[in-house]
Amino acid sequence: MKKSGRLIYIINLIRNNRTLNAEKLAEKCGVTRRTIYRDIIELSEANIPVYYDRGYKMATNTFMPPLNFDIDEFIAVKLALDNYILNENSPYEISLKRAKAKIITALNGSIPTELKSRPLRTRMRGTSTDRFTKSRILLFNLIEKAIMQSTRIGITYEGLKGGKSKREIDPYYIVFRRHAFYLIAFCHLRGEYRTFRIGRIKSVTLLNERFVRDGKFTLDSYFEDSWEVFTGPPVDVEIRFTGQAAKIVATGRHHKGEKIRKLRNGDLIYKVTTAGTEEISLWLRQFGAEAQVKKPESLKSSLAEFYAEAAQTYR
Repeated sequence: MKKSGRLIYIINLIRNNRTLNAEKLAEKCGVTRRTIYRDIIELSEANIPVYYDRGYKMATNTFMPPLNFDIDEFIAVKLALDNYILNENSPYEISLKRAKAKIITALNGSIPTELKSRPLRTRMRGTSTDRFTKSRILLFNLIEKAIMQSTRIGITYEGLKGGKSKREIDPYYIVFRRHAFYLIAFCHLRGEYRTFRIGRIKSVTLLNERFVRDGKFTLDSYFEDSWEVFTGPPVDVEIRFTGQAAKIVATGRHHKGEKIRKLRNGDLIYKVTTAGTEEISLWLRQFGAEAQVKKPESLKSSLAEFYAEAAQTYR
Protein backbone atom coordinates (compact mmCIF):
# COMPACT_ATOMS: atom_id res chain seq x y z
CA MET A 1 0.00 0.00 0.00
CA LYS A 2 1.35 3.44 -0.91
CA LYS A 3 1.98 5.87 1.92
CA SER A 4 -0.73 8.32 0.86
CA GLY A 5 -3.31 5.54 0.69
CA ARG A 6 -2.18 4.20 4.07
CA LEU A 7 -2.62 7.61 5.73
CA ILE A 8 -6.20 7.86 4.44
CA TYR A 9 -6.83 4.29 5.55
CA ILE A 10 -5.54 5.10 9.05
CA ILE A 11 -7.88 8.11 9.25
CA ASN A 12 -10.83 5.94 8.28
CA LEU A 13 -9.86 3.23 10.77
CA ILE A 14 -9.58 5.73 13.61
CA ARG A 15 -12.89 7.40 12.78
CA ASN A 16 -14.73 4.06 12.78
CA ASN A 17 -13.00 2.42 15.76
CA ARG A 18 -11.98 4.53 18.74
CA THR A 19 -10.03 1.78 20.54
CA LEU A 20 -7.21 1.12 18.07
CA ASN A 21 -3.66 1.46 19.38
CA ALA A 22 -0.45 1.50 17.32
CA GLU A 23 -0.11 -2.28 17.41
CA LYS A 24 -3.62 -2.87 16.04
CA LEU A 25 -3.19 -0.19 13.39
CA ALA A 26 0.10 -1.74 12.32
CA GLU A 27 -1.57 -5.15 12.01
CA LYS A 28 -4.42 -3.80 9.87
CA CYS A 29 -2.07 -1.80 7.64
CA GLY A 30 0.58 -4.51 7.31
CA VAL A 31 3.41 -2.31 8.62
CA THR A 32 5.46 -1.94 11.81
CA ARG A 33 4.45 0.05 14.88
CA ARG A 34 7.36 2.43 14.20
CA THR A 35 5.83 3.22 10.80
CA ILE A 36 2.44 3.88 12.43
CA TYR A 37 4.05 6.31 14.92
CA ARG A 38 5.65 8.19 12.01
CA ASP A 39 2.30 8.24 10.17
CA ILE A 40 0.51 9.67 13.22
CA ILE A 41 3.12 12.43 13.46
CA GLU A 42 2.64 13.27 9.76
CA LEU A 43 -1.13 13.43 10.21
CA SER A 44 -0.72 15.83 13.14
CA GLU A 45 1.69 18.00 11.16
CA ALA A 46 -0.95 18.14 8.39
CA ASN A 47 -3.39 19.64 10.94
CA ILE A 48 -5.49 16.47 11.14
CA PRO A 49 -6.52 16.35 14.81
CA VAL A 50 -5.47 12.88 15.99
CA TYR A 51 -4.97 12.24 19.70
CA TYR A 52 -4.62 9.19 21.98
CA ASP A 53 -7.04 8.33 24.78
CA ARG A 54 -7.18 4.55 25.33
CA GLY A 55 -7.00 4.33 21.56
CA TYR A 56 -6.43 6.83 18.77
CA LYS A 57 -9.30 9.27 18.18
CA MET A 58 -10.20 12.20 15.95
CA ALA A 59 -10.92 15.54 17.60
CA THR A 60 -13.30 16.46 14.75
CA ASN A 61 -14.86 14.80 11.72
CA THR A 62 -15.61 17.95 9.74
CA PHE A 63 -12.59 18.05 7.45
CA MET A 64 -13.95 15.45 4.99
CA PRO A 65 -17.10 16.18 2.91
CA PRO A 66 -19.98 13.69 3.36
CA LEU A 67 -21.30 11.39 0.64
CA ASN A 68 -24.91 12.34 0.01
CA PHE A 69 -26.21 8.77 -0.33
CA ASP A 70 -29.82 8.17 0.56
CA ILE A 71 -30.66 5.01 2.50
CA ASP A 72 -31.52 2.94 -0.62
CA GLU A 73 -28.30 3.94 -2.39
CA PHE A 74 -26.24 3.03 0.67
CA ILE A 75 -27.92 -0.38 1.02
CA ALA A 76 -27.28 -1.14 -2.68
CA VAL A 77 -23.60 -0.12 -2.43
CA LYS A 78 -23.12 -2.08 0.81
CA LEU A 79 -24.65 -5.22 -0.70
CA ALA A 80 -22.26 -4.94 -3.64
CA LEU A 81 -19.20 -4.35 -1.44
CA ASP A 82 -20.18 -7.15 0.95
CA ASN A 83 -20.34 -9.68 -1.90
CA TYR A 84 -18.92 -12.83 -0.31
CA ILE A 85 -17.04 -13.90 -3.45
CA LEU A 86 -14.80 -10.83 -3.40
CA ASN A 87 -14.49 -10.40 0.37
CA GLU A 88 -13.52 -13.91 1.42
CA ASN A 89 -10.02 -14.97 0.37
CA SER A 90 -9.82 -13.03 -2.91
CA PRO A 91 -7.24 -10.66 -4.42
CA TYR A 92 -9.64 -7.77 -3.76
CA GLU A 93 -10.27 -8.48 -0.07
CA ILE A 94 -7.97 -5.79 1.38
CA SER A 95 -8.94 -3.17 -1.22
CA LEU A 96 -12.63 -3.72 -0.50
CA LYS A 97 -12.10 -3.33 3.24
CA ARG A 98 -10.38 0.01 2.62
CA ALA A 99 -13.14 1.12 0.24
CA LYS A 100 -15.88 0.23 2.73
CA ALA A 101 -14.07 2.12 5.49
CA LYS A 102 -13.82 5.23 3.29
CA ILE A 103 -17.47 5.11 2.28
CA ILE A 104 -18.77 4.60 5.83
CA THR A 105 -16.52 7.41 7.07
CA ALA A 106 -17.84 9.87 4.48
CA LEU A 107 -21.54 9.08 4.88
CA ASN A 108 -23.88 11.86 5.88
CA GLY A 109 -25.06 11.61 9.47
CA SER A 110 -28.62 10.52 8.71
CA ILE A 111 -27.71 7.07 7.34
CA PRO A 112 -26.69 5.39 10.64
CA THR A 113 -29.86 6.74 12.27
CA GLU A 114 -32.09 5.41 9.47
CA LEU A 115 -30.37 2.02 9.58
CA LYS A 116 -31.46 1.55 13.20
CA SER A 117 -35.09 1.62 12.08
CA ARG A 118 -34.40 -0.14 8.78
CA PRO A 119 -31.72 -2.82 9.29
CA LEU A 120 -30.12 -4.65 6.38
CA ARG A 121 -32.24 -7.71 5.71
CA THR A 122 -30.85 -8.78 2.33
CA ARG A 123 -27.66 -10.81 2.09
CA MET A 124 -25.64 -11.95 -0.93
CA ARG A 125 -23.46 -15.02 -0.71
CA GLY A 126 -21.89 -16.54 -3.79
CA THR A 127 -19.36 -19.33 -3.69
CA SER A 128 -15.84 -19.47 -5.06
CA THR A 129 -13.74 -22.60 -5.36
CA ASP A 130 -10.51 -20.63 -5.87
CA ARG A 131 -7.92 -20.70 -3.10
CA PHE A 132 -5.87 -17.49 -3.03
CA THR A 133 -2.66 -17.91 -1.09
CA LYS A 134 -0.17 -15.03 -1.02
CA SER A 135 1.71 -16.53 -3.97
CA ARG A 136 -1.49 -16.91 -5.99
CA ILE A 137 -2.52 -13.31 -5.25
CA LEU A 138 0.88 -12.19 -6.60
CA LEU A 139 0.25 -14.28 -9.72
CA PHE A 140 -3.23 -12.73 -10.07
CA ASN A 141 -1.79 -9.22 -9.73
CA LEU A 142 0.85 -10.01 -12.36
CA ILE A 143 -1.86 -11.04 -14.82
CA GLU A 144 -3.80 -7.83 -14.10
CA LYS A 145 -0.64 -5.81 -14.73
CA ALA A 146 -0.10 -7.57 -18.06
CA ILE A 147 -3.70 -6.84 -19.10
CA MET A 148 -3.40 -3.14 -18.23
CA GLN A 149 -0.07 -2.80 -20.08
CA SER A 150 -1.02 -5.07 -23.03
CA THR A 151 2.04 -7.21 -22.30
CA ARG A 152 2.37 -10.75 -23.64
CA ILE A 153 2.94 -13.37 -20.94
CA GLY A 154 4.26 -16.88 -20.73
CA ILE A 155 2.31 -19.29 -18.56
CA THR A 156 2.52 -22.86 -17.37
CA TYR A 157 -0.99 -24.25 -17.50
CA GLU A 158 -2.36 -27.51 -16.16
CA GLY A 159 -5.39 -28.59 -18.18
CA LEU A 160 -7.84 -31.24 -17.06
CA LYS A 161 -7.11 -33.51 -20.01
CA GLY A 162 -3.80 -32.47 -21.52
CA GLY A 163 -1.66 -32.08 -18.39
CA LYS A 164 0.89 -29.27 -18.08
CA SER A 165 1.80 -27.13 -21.07
CA LYS A 166 3.68 -23.90 -21.67
CA ARG A 167 1.89 -21.16 -23.56
CA GLU A 168 2.51 -17.64 -24.79
CA ILE A 169 -0.72 -15.67 -24.55
CA ASP A 170 -2.08 -12.15 -24.95
CA PRO A 171 -4.26 -11.54 -21.86
CA TYR A 172 -7.52 -9.62 -22.42
CA TYR A 173 -9.89 -10.04 -19.48
CA ILE A 174 -10.26 -11.62 -16.05
CA VAL A 175 -13.86 -12.75 -15.47
CA PHE A 176 -15.69 -14.53 -12.66
CA ARG A 177 -18.11 -17.13 -13.96
CA ARG A 178 -19.80 -20.00 -12.20
CA HIS A 179 -17.52 -20.50 -9.15
CA ALA A 180 -14.06 -19.33 -10.26
CA PHE A 181 -11.92 -16.65 -11.91
CA TYR A 182 -10.97 -17.17 -15.55
CA LEU A 183 -8.51 -15.46 -17.89
CA ILE A 184 -9.64 -14.79 -21.45
CA ALA A 185 -6.62 -14.55 -23.73
CA PHE A 186 -5.38 -15.14 -27.26
CA CYS A 187 -3.33 -18.34 -27.18
CA HIS A 188 -0.47 -18.41 -29.70
CA LEU A 189 -0.11 -22.19 -29.33
CA ARG A 190 -3.72 -22.80 -30.44
CA GLY A 191 -4.04 -19.71 -32.63
CA GLU A 192 -7.37 -18.65 -31.07
CA TYR A 193 -8.96 -17.03 -28.03
CA ARG A 194 -9.14 -19.45 -25.12
CA THR A 195 -10.43 -19.57 -21.54
CA PHE A 196 -7.90 -20.38 -18.82
CA ARG A 197 -8.99 -21.07 -15.26
CA ILE A 198 -6.68 -18.95 -13.10
CA GLY A 199 -6.52 -21.65 -10.43
CA ARG A 200 -4.81 -23.93 -12.98
CA ILE A 201 -2.17 -21.39 -14.03
CA LYS A 202 0.98 -22.53 -12.25
CA SER A 203 3.39 -19.74 -13.26
CA VAL A 204 3.35 -16.39 -15.07
CA THR A 205 6.23 -14.58 -16.75
CA LEU A 206 6.00 -11.08 -18.24
CA LEU A 207 7.60 -11.14 -21.69
CA ASN A 208 9.40 -8.18 -23.25
CA GLU A 209 6.77 -7.84 -25.93
CA ARG A 210 3.63 -5.74 -26.20
CA PHE A 211 0.59 -6.81 -28.21
CA VAL A 212 -2.08 -4.79 -29.99
CA ARG A 213 -5.56 -5.55 -28.70
CA ASP A 214 -8.15 -6.60 -31.23
CA GLY A 215 -10.73 -3.83 -31.00
CA LYS A 216 -13.44 -6.11 -32.42
CA PHE A 217 -13.09 -8.72 -29.66
CA THR A 218 -15.71 -8.44 -26.91
CA LEU A 219 -16.70 -10.64 -23.98
CA ASP A 220 -20.34 -10.49 -25.05
CA SER A 221 -19.58 -12.05 -28.43
CA TYR A 222 -17.07 -14.53 -26.95
CA PHE A 223 -19.60 -15.89 -24.42
CA GLU A 224 -22.62 -15.33 -26.66
CA ASP A 225 -24.08 -18.86 -26.49
CA SER A 226 -22.09 -20.20 -23.53
CA TRP A 227 -24.01 -21.99 -20.82
CA GLU A 228 -21.60 -20.59 -18.22
CA VAL A 229 -17.90 -20.86 -19.09
CA PHE A 230 -17.22 -23.09 -22.08
CA THR A 231 -17.31 -21.84 -25.66
CA GLY A 232 -17.72 -23.74 -28.91
CA PRO A 233 -19.90 -24.16 -31.99
CA PRO A 234 -23.60 -23.36 -31.42
CA VAL A 235 -25.83 -26.41 -30.89
CA ASP A 236 -29.65 -26.47 -30.81
CA VAL A 237 -30.90 -28.36 -27.76
CA GLU A 238 -34.44 -29.52 -26.95
CA ILE A 239 -35.43 -31.16 -23.64
CA ARG A 240 -38.69 -32.32 -22.10
CA PHE A 241 -38.82 -31.79 -18.34
CA THR A 242 -41.32 -33.75 -16.23
CA GLY A 243 -42.31 -33.96 -12.57
CA GLN A 244 -40.35 -31.94 -10.04
CA ALA A 245 -37.71 -30.99 -12.64
CA ALA A 246 -40.36 -29.12 -14.65
CA LYS A 247 -41.31 -27.08 -11.58
CA ILE A 248 -37.66 -26.26 -10.83
CA VAL A 249 -36.85 -25.17 -14.39
CA ALA A 250 -40.02 -23.08 -14.63
CA THR A 251 -39.08 -20.96 -11.61
CA GLY A 252 -35.76 -19.59 -12.89
CA ARG A 253 -33.80 -18.40 -15.89
CA HIS A 254 -30.86 -20.58 -16.90
CA HIS A 255 -29.74 -19.15 -20.26
CA LYS A 256 -30.49 -15.81 -21.90
CA GLY A 257 -31.65 -17.51 -25.12
CA GLU A 258 -33.89 -20.17 -23.60
CA LYS A 259 -37.49 -20.73 -24.73
CA ILE A 260 -39.95 -22.60 -22.52
CA ARG A 261 -43.37 -23.98 -23.46
CA LYS A 262 -45.59 -25.40 -20.74
CA LEU A 263 -47.79 -28.36 -21.63
CA ARG A 264 -51.26 -29.03 -20.21
CA ASN A 265 -50.00 -31.90 -18.02
CA GLY A 266 -47.37 -29.66 -16.40
CA ASP A 267 -44.40 -30.87 -18.44
CA LEU A 268 -42.06 -28.34 -20.09
CA ILE A 269 -40.53 -28.23 -23.55
CA TYR A 270 -37.21 -26.41 -23.15
CA LYS A 271 -35.29 -25.11 -26.20
CA VAL A 272 -31.96 -23.31 -26.24
CA THR A 273 -28.93 -22.75 -28.47
CA THR A 274 -25.74 -23.29 -26.50
CA ALA A 275 -22.00 -23.28 -27.21
CA GLY A 276 -21.33 -27.01 -27.16
CA THR A 277 -23.14 -29.49 -24.93
CA GLU A 278 -20.60 -30.27 -22.18
CA GLU A 279 -21.89 -27.77 -19.62
CA ILE A 280 -25.59 -28.28 -20.27
CA SER A 281 -24.95 -32.01 -19.89
CA LEU A 282 -23.60 -31.39 -16.38
CA TRP A 283 -26.71 -29.36 -15.57
CA LEU A 284 -29.09 -32.04 -16.84
CA ARG A 285 -27.54 -34.81 -14.74
CA GLN A 286 -29.10 -33.44 -11.57
CA PHE A 287 -32.59 -34.11 -12.96
CA GLY A 288 -32.06 -37.77 -13.87
CA ALA A 289 -34.96 -39.38 -15.76
CA GLU A 290 -37.06 -36.21 -15.41
CA ALA A 291 -34.96 -34.56 -18.14
CA GLN A 292 -35.55 -36.26 -21.50
CA VAL A 293 -33.29 -34.95 -24.27
CA LYS A 294 -35.01 -34.80 -27.66
CA LYS A 295 -32.03 -33.39 -29.56
CA PRO A 296 -29.19 -33.42 -30.42
CA GLU A 297 -28.36 -37.10 -30.63
CA SER A 298 -24.81 -36.44 -29.36
CA LEU A 299 -26.18 -35.10 -26.06
CA LYS A 300 -28.58 -38.04 -25.71
CA SER A 301 -25.69 -40.46 -26.28
CA SER A 302 -23.34 -38.79 -23.80
CA LEU A 303 -26.00 -38.79 -21.06
CA ALA A 304 -26.91 -42.42 -21.78
CA GLU A 305 -23.23 -43.35 -21.48
CA PHE A 306 -22.90 -41.43 -18.21
CA TYR A 307 -25.94 -43.12 -16.62
CA ALA A 308 -24.79 -46.56 -17.82
CA GLU A 309 -21.37 -46.06 -16.22
CA ALA A 310 -22.99 -44.75 -13.01
CA ALA A 311 -25.30 -47.77 -12.87
CA GLN A 312 -22.32 -50.09 -13.32
CA THR A 313 -20.42 -48.32 -10.54
CA TYR A 314 -23.26 -48.54 -8.01
CA ARG A 315 -24.53 -51.99 -8.99
